[in-house]
Amino acid sequence: MGTIHAIYENGVFKPKGPVSVPEGCEVEFEPRVVEAPDILKRELAWVESLKNRTDAEIEEARRRLFALSRPPAPIPEGKTLSDMVEGKWPGDETDEQINEALKRLS
Repeated sequence: MGTIHAIYENGVFKPKGPVSVPEGCEVEFEPRVVEAPDILKRELAWVESLKNRTDAEIEEARRRLFALSRPPAPIPEGKTLSDMVEGKWPGDETDEQINEALKRLS
């Protein structure tokens, strides 16, 4: 018996052509992807392009990302960076401040 080419759809392997296997018999095989779907091909090509960027291209991507980011908020007087990152529970924020922070996150 030769190689059987099939397409996997909705949980079922569908042969692409005639199969010389008796109806209802059990078979055993190890699937091997022959051709990736178009979306996977595009994603893999994109990943490959990222791996081959020059230092200048990486710096330009960082510059664009930072330009899209909000500027950092100043650390309030009497607090440390650790206070701002770790926070405290219960904190000293009002309900309004918490609601505003949640709005910014969503």
